[in-house]
Amino acid sequence: MTGPSYDLLDKNELKFTGVQLAGADLNVVAAEVAEVLSLARKEVLVTDYLDQVLTLDILRSDIYPHQLLDRQKPLLKRLAEVPGVTLAADCAVTSAGMLGWIAADPAQASAAIERSRSMVSEINARISRRVMVFSTGAELVRGEIKDTNRPGFRSCCPVKVPEYAV
Repeated sequence: MTGPSYDLLDKNELKFTGVQLAGADLNVVAAEVAEVLSLARKEVLVTDYLDQVLTLDILRSDIYPHQLLDRQKPLLKRLAEVPGVTLAADCAVTSAGMLGWIAADPAQASAAIERSRSMVSEINARISRRVMVFSTGAELVRGEIKDTNRPGFRSCCPVKVPEYAV
C-alpha cells in the first residue's frame, strides 16, 4: 500500500440502488465486492436488501484511497455477472463519507486527496511551532530522577521547552 490510509469515521455502509435479486447468493455478492475493492472477503458483509437497494457493510475502520477511486464501473460490472443479480440502467453506488469516493470522478478525487495531504502537512507544521513541553512531577523537582524528555525535544523539535524551577 502506498500513502496513508484514511479513517472511515464509522461510515461503513455501501449501497447499490437499482438492484433486482432473484435467488442470488449474498456471500458471492460480498466476495465480488471485496475483490474489486482489494479487501479480504471477511471484511465485506451484505446487511440488507429492500426496495431494490442492496446494502453492504465494510467491516474495517480505515481504507486506502486506491481501493475506492474509479471503482464504480468495475463494481457494477462484477455485480451484474453474479447469477441472480440484475442491475437497472440507472444503478448507482452511494455512500456517506469516504466510501462515496467510489462514485467520484477519479481526477477530482485524486486532486482532493493531494490537497488534504498538503493541508495535513501544513497543520502539522503549525502545531509543532505551538507546542510547549512542561516537565512535571515531584520526583523531578526533588532531583530524584533526571529529565530525559526535555533534552530530546530540544534536539529534535522546534518547540519551546521551558526550564523548571527546582
